[in-house]
Amino acid sequence: MRGKGITRAIGLGLVAGLALAGCGREEGPAEAAGKKLDAAVEATKEKAIQAKDAVKDAASTAGDKMSDAAAATKDAAGSAVDATKQAANDAVSSAKDVAADAADATKDAASSAADAAKAAGSDAAGAVKDSAADAQKSME
Repeated sequence: MRGKGITRAIGLGLVAGLALAGCGREEGPAEAAGKKLDAAVEATKEKAIQAKDAVKDAASTAGDKMSDAAAATKDAAGSAVDATKQAANDAVSSAKDVAADAADATKDAASSAADAAKAAGSDAAGAVKDSAADAQKSME
């Protein structure tokens, strides 16, 4: 049994020695292709990381622009609401002024019409009185 272990150890030593001896020689076409493949994979990884970073930056920029646009829209809507409120208040105030002016004009016209009616009534009464007096004189 002991002899088998030594034999195995010697065999493994020889295999390791041959493997190390083979490492010192020039690389073959398969090894060169493997290195090129490794370099291509590494370059692809780097490009993928750069692309991921570019997409992340673009998404962040787009998000910022969307936030800015939303804020601007909110501000514009607020300004429009304020302007609409002011226009409505101005319209109500103008309508009140027009209604007050119309009421005053109607009151003045009614007062003038009443004065004219009184004057006409007074004139008519005077004319009737004068006519009655003339008629009475002519009967005498």
